[in-house]
Amino acid sequence: MYALADSAQAMDFIDLVMYRDCPGTLAILMEDNALPGVCVAVDGGDHPDAVFSVCVCVTEVLKRNPQIAGVVLASVRPHDSPDCDDIDRWFELVHDFEQLGVELLEWFVVGPAFAVGMRAMTGCVSAWETASDQ
Repeated sequence: MYALADSAQAMDFIDLVMYRDCPGTLAILMEDNALPGVCVAVDGGDHPDAVFSVCVCVTEVLKRNPQIAGVVLASVRPHDSPDCDDIDRWFELVHDFEQLGVELLEWFVVGPAFAVGMRAMTGCVSAWETASDQ
């Protein structure tokens, strides 16, 4: 099994399973041992707010999988780059997952020639770094 120890490894995993030229969102649901437990991929969703619809699906999966401790999201936007509203989306997503008792480890906004981790973009401490420091 392929453990994900940091955001770079998560992005490598995302590149294995998603096409950067097709809009969609991937949710990697991580068990507390850093192993991907469940992957949810949703095609389409050209609008940046589509990530919230995917999170509704993820919530249902989380209810059936209590061993899930963290989530990594990736939204592929082949024709759009990250925008300033993504910062607000990030904090809303963090809050929503916290309410479920799950940590949003990272949310990548991905295009054909870029991948931006919103955790770093917002200045938040890496969840992987804090876990390895303990």
